[in-house]
Amino acid sequence: MMLNVGRRLVFGGGTAALAAAIGVTATTTTTKTSSSEYFNYENAKRTTTFWYHALPAYLSYRYVQRRNELFHRFHQKQNRPGDEDDDVMSSSFPLSTMFSSFFLLSDTDANAEYEKLHNYFSPIIEKQVWEQRGFYIKHAQFLSTRDDFVPEKYLEWCKKVQDQAPTKLEKGEALKIAEESLRGTKYENAIEYWEETPIGVASIGAVHRCRLRGESKTCVVKVQAPEVESRFRNDVDTMIFFLRLFQPQHVPPLKEVQRNFLNEFDYRIEAENLREMKRLIEDGKFSDRVKIPEPKVEMCSKNALFMEEIEGVPLVRGVKESYERFLKATGKSADANAMRHSANALLADEAKNETNFKDVEETARATRKANAMIRAKFLLIDEPIRLAYNLSPLRLVFGKSEKKPSATLVNLGDVLRTMLDVHAHEIFECGTFNGDPHPGNILLMPDGRLGLIDYGQTVRIDECARRAYAKLVLALLHEDKEEVARLVWSSPPDGFGGKTKKRDVDTAYKLATFWNDRDTPDITEGLNLQEFIDEMERRDPMIDTPRQMVMISRVSVLLRGMGNAFDMRLRVSEAWRKHARALLKKTDPEYYLLKKEEAEEEKK
Repeated sequence: MMLNVGRRLVFGGGTAALAAAIGVTATTTTTKTSSSEYFNYENAKRTTTFWYHALPAYLSYRYVQRRNELFHRFHQKQNRPGDEDDDVMSSSFPLSTMFSSFFLLSDTDANAEYEKLHNYFSPIIEKQVWEQRGFYIKHAQFLSTRDDFVPEKYLEWCKKVQDQAPTKLEKGEALKIAEESLRGTKYENAIEYWEETPIGVASIGAVHRCRLRGESKTCVVKVQAPEVESRFRNDVDTMIFFLRLFQPQHVPPLKEVQRNFLNEFDYRIEAENLREMKRLIEDGKFSDRVKIPEPKVEMCSKNALFMEEIEGVPLVRGVKESYERFLKATGKSADANAMRHSANALLADEAKNETNFKDVEETARATRKANAMIRAKFLLIDEPIRLAYNLSPLRLVFGKSEKKPSATLVNLGDVLRTMLDVHAHEIFECGTFNGDPHPGNILLMPDGRLGLIDYGQTVRIDECARRAYAKLVLALLHEDKEEVARLVWSSPPDGFGGKTKKRDVDTAYKLATFWNDRDTPDITEGLNLQEFIDEMERRDPMIDTPRQMVMISRVSVLLRGMGNAFDMRLRVSEAWRKHARALLKKTDPEYYLLKKEEAEEEKK
């Protein structure tokens, strides 16, 4: 089946509109607390609203998808050579031809129907996401990184929620929550200055700038909105029930991911996470590439997180502004499409490279070369011309020409390399990592460093899981299907404890590759995401999810999504190879794939 703009769906035709609002396979939250504790009129209203809008969207997309699938099955049967019974049936009963003409949908017709559904449901789902917020904002953020799967109609507004989601807090409410959290402590009257307009809005609260008494620098406070925890948990229960009815294969991984949201609603835990990660990451070899805010742990409460302010802008916005300056300087249009496509083409011209920058290292080298050429042009041509003009009589007529900075590009290759490296360091060396590295949680600082500002979803894995995942990385690189399947199915400490009905090696390999490495056509078989997952489930139904792999897989998907957003295809196993090897040299130096690579290096 073809995969083009019309069929570039969010988790497939059956979930295009729905997943834009709920992120079917992304992270969710739950607790061991009974859901009845959170049942009230507001939550009942939210559940009713979800079903009212989600069910028609889901069924509409599924209907088109099924008609398209039947079209392919029908024509495969009709075109099968040597099947005389089918030929007799077709000639004797023209109803089959009529059925094909009036009910079945070709790829072209299905694309047209999908576009109609995108146009109809996207505004409806968008409106509900803004109104319901919380859980749905969280998953729209996840989907905003998947430019390669999400239809443009949904992508346009999903990207806005990375850092522009409207707050539900009333005027003055955030300050009141922050002050109440300090009441009865020595910091009760510590807030001297407060900016009412939030500088950022998260899925469960808002971030405000303030200044404390006796301090010259401002800090920031993340404030949790009232009742958001109850609404989150209710929405998750609703989502799980929906999946049990329509997509039960998503329930096992969803339940595993839920466990990692248990602490997100307690900012005291996040403050400790920030302090720990700052020590592990910033104070080590990443000090010149990464900045993590210092939390004011003693001031933090369940609903308010005080921390150091990091200067910078959200990553996507920073890259966009860099591209716009570059395009403007080169006389090109600086719209959104130009940001994603034209700048890369111009960069290729500058660097004399024709590969469209699918490789991180190649992109970094090409960008450095392009920026060097831009700076050289600025110093050797633009500045001498400007100085000559200012010394000429023309200055008296037309005015002085002011000096302008050179329009260099943010080096996306270096940015992505840093993101890949720092998350690999967290996973393989620290065993503690951020499970939610979406673009809204990453700032681009003026000095080029990355600001990692959110560790609410900090995940911890033991050494056995780290070692098993390092082996998985090498097995994926070497396309060793048997070893990949063994690692997925083996019980800890040797593997991840996944279990399937048929133990089909090829299916295990393709799913592990898709979630942890790449989603290229040789893996997805040309199917869109939902069709691929459905097909893998049909071939070998999942019984138990490889639990400790789930959150690492999510990090891989998010990082690849950021690369895809800028037309860069990442292979995570290649990027994480050196980190996996370093861990295995310490924990299992005799592992056969490690020895194989070492032997190959010796031959060279």
